[in-house]
Parts: sequence; structure tokens; C-alpha cells
Amino acid sequence: MNILIIRPRSVFARVEYEPIHFLKWTELDPTNNYFFLVKSVNKVIKKYGNNFPSNMTLIEGKPYFDTEFIAEKEFFLDNLLSTHKFDKLIAVHTDIRNNIMTGKEDVTISSFHEYFTAEKIPTFTSHRLVMDAQYPIIYLANKIADIAHIYVDPQEADWSKILNKSVKKFYFYKTSTSIVADYLPYAEYSFFRESQGTLLLEKSNDFVFGFKVSRPEREHFYNLIKPQIDLLEVHKSIKFMIDYKKIKINDTVNRLTYKDLLNKSKWTLVINSYEYSHFSAIRFWDALFKKCIPLTLKGAPYAEMLSQYPEILKIYDEYLSINIEDLNTTIRSLNYEETLQKIYDTSDWQKLQTSKWYLTKMYDYYTWVNN
Repeated sequence: MNILIIRPRSVFARVEYEPIHFLKWTELDPTNNYFFLVKSVNKVIKKYGNNFPSNMTLIEGKPYFDTEFIAEKEFFLDNLLSTHKFDKLIAVHTDIRNNIMTGKEDVTISSFHEYFTAEKIPTFTSHRLVMDAQYPIIYLANKIADIAHIYVDPQEADWSKILNKSVKKFYFYKTSTSIVADYLPYAEYSFFRESQGTLLLEKSNDFVFGFKVSRPEREHFYNLIKPQIDLLEVHKSIKFMIDYKKIKINDTVNRLTYKDLLNKSKWTLVINSYEYSHFSAIRFWDALFKKCIPLTLKGAPYAEMLSQYPEILKIYDEYLSINIEDLNTTIRSLNYEETLQKIYDTSDWQKLQTSKWYLTKMYDYYTWVNN
């Protein structure tokens, strides 16, 4: 099988963990060929390294993105399809609903049709970038029968509504209150693979936490955490990095530096994702596989994310889910080494250390891709 993967999210949407963390799982399916359409192969390799799975080919999309003529874009996509004979199409990490043209999936297709019946795409930048990223899915959906949507964020627009056709859905939660999707443990697998061969660094920091107030609903969490920042930031071993443009604060660091800080820190904090009913699982597993224990806030919906891991869930229910005012007491009173070992001694953690377990959990995906 030849499978085309497209990340239909505009190029201005920065995502810290892209693209390798969304694609590493494909090496668990070595019998099929994967193709990933990118705007510039050289830029992707320069930024992330040429460490993609051996069964994945990066496709240079510059001719598609550079032209403003619709006919030339469609010619590029038709030629791509003719050359590689794609059997399946996968959209990984589409834009959130609020950014999809009019904000509603069911009218997005009509919005695209309005623009793409013209000879050229719009010249105003935001709409052009959005449509450039989304249009390959819409155009190829009429030419490739089987389509899947792999969610990264529960707020993502629903391609089955956009395309008005059946789309197979996968997510790294077993179940979801807002997404009916099959389980695909790509987040856990990616950080498991990243952790292999990584040197254990000295834990010189007690705590690290990075947080961006990018939308109004995030202000609540900032106001909740602010007293702890005032109380604890005087300690050199405790690092808060906040990006809050409204009040002109930005002491965040780039992804590589933050990765290094996680490796050197004992504790971190993982809070609700943008949609309160969901939890930032990617940040959770990123920290835990780096031996940085992620604390959670009481009331955070982490139970759904840990439904596959009941022993780890029990540990969090008992003493790693805290009230924010207890942050300092928690990181000072709990023994880091003993707590980490308690998690690592669970059968849940042990199964996360073997590729065999991930292969068994890929059953739903294998069923779809090989039929």
C-alpha cells in the first residue's frame, strides 16, 4: 500500500512537537510505504534531522505552495497521485475548528469552493495559508477512497463533516467525550523511541513549567498559578517560563532548550489543554519519559488519558494530582527517586518499554490500512 500523509494545518501554526512525533509510529507498519507532503524537504530536514522512518518518503511540495494559480496546484496534485498511486490518504493534525475559514466544518467546503472556483487563490495572507494547507485533502478526497484523520488536539475540525464522507478517526486516547475514534498510541511510542539511548542527566532543577497564555480562556490558569510563581520563582532550582503578551511577559525558551530543561528537572506541571474537558497527554508523556514527573491539578481530566494504564492512574489519584497551592509542599515533601521508581515499577510502565505492546495496540489501524 502507498499511503499519503498530509498535515493540513497552515504553515504559520507553530507546533512544538512536529512533525516527527506525529509520524514515528509509521515504522511499526514496515510493509506499507508512507509519503509525507511538506512545503520544503530541505527545511524540514535542517530543522528536525533526517530521522524519519525508513519506510517514509518526504515529498517536496514547493511547486504546489509557490504557485497562486489553482490549475497549477491541481496539476501538481494530479501528477503526485499518478506517480505514486496512493491507496490511502491520512490527515494528521488539522487546524482547530475556530481557524477553519468560517469556524464551522459543515460550511468550510462551500467556502473553499467559492475561493477555488476563481483562477487564483486570495492574496491576503491568512486565508491563503489556511487554504494552501487544507486544499490538498479536499481535492484528493474525490480521488482517493479511503481517508483517515489522526487527531492531535480534540478541538480539531472534523474532516468527515468537511468532506461529507466517511473518515476513519484515530486518537491517542482510548475513548473521548468529543471524538469517537480508535486508539493509536503514537504519543507514547514516539517518546519511548526518543528515550532509547538517551543519556541520564543530573537532575539539577527541582521544577520546570512552561506556559503560554495564547487565548482568553487560558487567563484563568495563569491567574491560578500566578501566586505560586510569586512564591517560588526566587528559587534558582524552580523555573517558570511564561508567555503572556497581554501583560508583556515572555521568558519562554525554544523547544530544544525546554527539552533539555525537562531532562534536567525532577518535577513539572501538566494542566488542562485548551479545551477544559481534555488533558495535554503529549506534554505528560514527554516529561515522564524524560524522568521528569508531571504533577496534575485536581479536577484535571487525566483519567481518560490514563484509561490504558490503571496502575499509573491509581498513583496519580492518590498523591500526584494536587491543589495548586500545594505545589511547593509537594515537590519538597515527596521523595523524587522513590516516586519515579513507583511509577516505573508498574506493569503499565513496563509494557510501554516494549515495541510488542505498541504493535498489539495498533490493531485498529492495521485493520483499516490493510483493507
